[in-house]
Amino acid sequence: MNKESVSKKISELFDLYKAGAVSKEEYEKLKKQIFLDNGTEIIENVSLDNGKTTEVKSQKTKNKWQFHKVVKIGIGLFLIALVFLIYKFSRNTDSVKDIDGNVYQTIIIRDQIWMKENLKTTRYNDGKPIPLVTDNGKWGALKTPAYCWYNNNMNSNKNTYGALYNWYAIDTKKLCPKGWHVPSTEEWTMLIYSKFENGSLAGGSLKEAGTQHWASPNTLATNSTGFTALPGGYRFSDFYLIGKTGFWWTSEEYNEITSWFGILEYDQQVFRGQYDNKQFGGSVRCVKN
Repeated sequence: MNKESVSKKISELFDLYKAGAVSKEEYEKLKKQIFLDNGTEIIENVSLDNGKTTEVKSQKTKNKWQFHKVVKIGIGLFLIALVFLIYKFSRNTDSVKDIDGNVYQTIIIRDQIWMKENLKTTRYNDGKPIPLVTDNGKWGALKTPAYCWYNNNMNSNKNTYGALYNWYAIDTKKLCPKGWHVPSTEEWTMLIYSKFENGSLAGGSLKEAGTQHWASPNTLATNSTGFTALPGGYRFSDFYLIGKTGFWWTSEEYNEITSWFGILEYDQQVFRGQYDNKQFGGSVRCVKN
């Protein structure tokens, strides 16, 4: 029924009311029924005094509008959830490759994506080579970027423990694959507090379990985070503590001489941070930007 038909019926009903053919109560009831039967957006609300009309929304139209509003909200929420899932799964990459072609498995921990292996690249992510320094005396005096393999033995140590880098190589900000970086102290803190309110207990959850690579007793090592930390040792004037200690650089310096790093040890479950000489050779774990 169109607007003109509604107006005609309302006018006819109004004439009957004025003539006394219907009571006020019947008039209101019949008028309401005309509105409901019509179901269009416009209904005619007739004044009892002068027969003039004004336009108002019908209850039926209001219900229809509310239904459409609920549907639109539901679709909006669905799209938001879909975008979130696409974003989440797009970040859940299984591996990453460095400039040398080495492939690293990855793990998501507390909304961070970490490498599960120590870095082993011999080139920066722009393709330029990192200087390889094998002489212990030269290494301890360096103030420029360098890398090495533990005991200068690439064949025995590269695939398991990765390379050792001094902090000057970290400071180039080109060590990790593009889209990745050496973690800050804050990012390391987020990692070690991902499982425990007391961060000092996190070491066991980060260390590879068992004694295949860690010396016994490898205290409380569970690797419950999946981080799979390995004891690659470190270098200064010589090579030290492979199998017993893992030493990982952060991207932050403490002062002109020293920078921050984190340590895990075979006989403790504590992951502790400290700062020491930038000439140290330590392992690197990259985290995704």
